[in-house]
Amino acid sequence: GSIGFENVVESMEELVGIPKIDMVDLCTPNFLHSEQIKIAAQACKHIYCEKPLSIDRHTALEAVKAVEEASVFNQVAFVLRFLPSIVRARSLLKHKVVGKVFNFRAELYHSSYINQKRPMTWRLQKEKSGGGALVDLGSHVIDLTRFLLGEFETVQAFTGTIIPVRPSKNGKNEKVDVDDWALITAKLDSGAIGTIEVSRTAVGAEGIRIEIYGDKGSIFINSENPLCPMWFDENLRNRSSEIEQVTEDDEYLKELIKIYPPPKMTQGWMIDSHTASLVWFINSLNTGRVFHETPSFSEAYKTQVIMDCAYQSSEMNGLAIRVE
Repeated sequence: GSIGFENVVESMEELVGIPKIDMVDLCTPNFLHSEQIKIAAQACKHIYCEKPLSIDRHTALEAVKAVEEASVFNQVAFVLRFLPSIVRARSLLKHKVVGKVFNFRAELYHSSYINQKRPMTWRLQKEKSGGGALVDLGSHVIDLTRFLLGEFETVQAFTGTIIPVRPSKNGKNEKVDVDDWALITAKLDSGAIGTIEVSRTAVGAEGIRIEIYGDKGSIFINSENPLCPMWFDENLRNRSSEIEQVTEDDEYLKELIKIYPPPKMTQGWMIDSHTASLVWFINSLNTGRVFHETPSFSEAYKTQVIMDCAYQSSEMNGLAIRVE
C-alpha cells in the first residue's frame, strides 16, 4: 500500500479471492504457470499468461484443460502475432501472392546474455524455465511459423550453451543447463522446409527476420519495419506498395490497426507489440469476441509440443522427430 498498490497479497489463492478482479496477468517464472492457471481458472478469472505456457507439453495440456473447463478467456503473450508486418504477410500468404511456399528462414536474435558476468537466474535453470533460447525466443518463432505457414510435420534440432557457467548470488559459479542458441530444421505439413534459429548471445544482430520463398515470389519480414513486409513477384518486381490494397479485406488486420501504436506514439516494436497484445485481450473481455488468430492456450500448447520434440531431437544429435 505504501508504494501505491491497493492490494498486496502473499499467494495466488489470495489474489484470485478478490471479487473485483476479473483477469490476471501471469508474469511469473515458467514452472509456476500451470498451477497458477489452474487456481485462477477455478476462481473463474480470465487469464493472460506470459510465454511459454508451461515447462513441458504435459503441464501445458493441464493448463489448457483448466481454462476450457472453466470457460474463461485466455491468451498467451505471443506478441509477435500483433505486429502489423506479420499480419500483413499472413494476409498476403492467404491471397497466395507468392504461390506455393517451398522454403523459409526465420531468425530471432538477442545479445543480452553475452555478458559473462550476467548472474544466474531461473531462466538459466532448466527445471524452472523448461529450456533456454529455444523456449525464450524459439517459442515466438515457432508460433509465428505456425501462424504464417501452418503445422509442423518433423523437426531436427541442435542447441548449444555458449557460456557454461554463471556467477551466483553467493559469488560462486553455477553450471548453466539450458541453451544459449538453437537451430531447427522443420518440415511442415504443406511440404515447405525451413530453418528457425534463435540466440541470446548474438551481438549486433538484434531483432527478427523472416524470409518466405514461393514459386511466384517472396516475402521478407524485418523488425526494423514492424508495420509492413516486403513483397517481390516472379518477375523480380517489388510489389510492396500494393500490400495495403491486397490486404484491406483482412478483418484481423483491421482490428489490429485500431489498437497498434501509430509511429508518433511508438516505444519500439517489442513494447508496441506487447501493448497491442494486452489491449487485444482486454477488448476480447469487453466485447466477448474472440478471433481465431488470437494466441490462445490451445495454440500455445501446439507450440509447446514442437519445442519438446525439438529438445528430443537435440538430445539425439539432430535426429528427425515427428511432431505428434
